[in-house]
Amino acid sequence: MYVMSHKEEAFSNFTLMQQDIARGLDRAGHGWGMWYYNDCELYATKEGHDSACFYWEISTKAPDEVIAGIIKDISIEARDNYCGHSFDCCGCVFLSSLDFYRSTNEWETKVIIKESWGRNV
Repeated sequence: MYVMSHKEEAFSNFTLMQQDIARGLDRAGHGWGMWYYNDCELYATKEGHDSACFYWEISTKAPDEVIAGIIKDISIEARDNYCGHSFDCCGCVFLSSLDFYRSTNEWETKVIIKESWGRNV
């Protein structure tokens, strides 16, 4: 199923990060679309003992500057919600970086989002 609106029932099945970016594009006045299958569609997952990366795709014609601004706002909000412990063994999970990659082809609307998460161990 191809989801193009936060009002569609399947939208609630996306991860919070996917929802935040889609809502940011809505607020900026840009369309978007994501595929939904039986579970949230992640391109790839790379996990380690204290980290994980998730790669997923969203389609949009929004300019790179708009996407970068949305990602910056989400990253700031995520840092503001960081646990704030002064020691590294609390076990909390935090967003260490959020990046995007777009094809260099003008006609391409696919944007790959990379979420990098860390865990204090």
